[in-house]
Amino acid sequence: MYDSSVLVPELHCIETTLWKLRPPIWDERVLPAIDAAKAEWGRGLFEANCRHCHGPIVYPRDKQPTPKKPVEWKLTIVPTTEIGTDPEVVNDFLDYRYDAGALDLGDPSLKVIDSGRALSFVTAKVIEREYAKLGLTDAERSEFDGFGRGINVQTNRGYKARPLHGVWATPPFLHNGSVPSVYELLLPEERRSRRFWVGSREYDPVHLGYRKEKIPGAFLFDTEVRGNGNTGHQFRDDGGVGVIGRGFSDDERFAIIEYLKVLGNPKYGAAEPRVKLTRPRCGPHLQGPAGYR
Repeated sequence: MYDSSVLVPELHCIETTLWKLRPPIWDERVLPAIDAAKAEWGRGLFEANCRHCHGPIVYPRDKQPTPKKPVEWKLTIVPTTEIGTDPEVVNDFLDYRYDAGALDLGDPSLKVIDSGRALSFVTAKVIEREYAKLGLTDAERSEFDGFGRGINVQTNRGYKARPLHGVWATPPFLHNGSVPSVYELLLPEERRSRRFWVGSREYDPVHLGYRKEKIPGAFLFDTEVRGNGNTGHQFRDDGGVGVIGRGFSDDERFAIIEYLKVLGNPKYGAAEPRVKLTRPRCGPHLQGPAGYR
């Protein structure tokens, strides 16, 4: 009943390989040179208006939820009623109900459960079966879980405000990709594109996004479609839903953009915490060092 097609050792190889992944550095050999003074101005604006959600906020070593992690960043979950962004993704996840009668949970009261609990139950059963098939020891199970962290499905009606190191390289923006550039994300929502083409790989280094013109094979993103809303996460002075900070001038927007280009780059200030991690745990049939045990 709980068979899974997931290749657990291969997944562990991917996860441990990604431990060493670092955010991309703005390459001034191919991208416009950084204006260090403007970036420093942007740093102050970021600290005053953005850092309280996006951090990075590092847990004190003795207060980490996952004690075995070499370092752990705290991710702020902002309620949808506060951030004002399209709530349909989280609402669909939290409000949908499943018939759990076939899960053999031994508790008839769990016949109708929400997505979070259903995911936790099924994942736990799959993990137990797959770990047993692999013959993993308790120590190996703890490592495969990820620094000993067990299943932790959260059911908050909100979205994570992730750290923004390398964010310049990840357009479009918001959780549903409804805003094409960082510049537009810093605008009041009525000035954002209502429809734009997605598919170009021509980068816009001024506004930090991909070009949004129609090209062969492009997809038209329409923010009027359910779940595609581009509302919220606004900086403005006239109030309203989803306003999280004061309004910016265009010069201030471009100063924040300049800082986001160098966030985490040690050449322009403090980098993200660096720790020594063990090498990837990959079997001999996979790329990487032999032996995942």
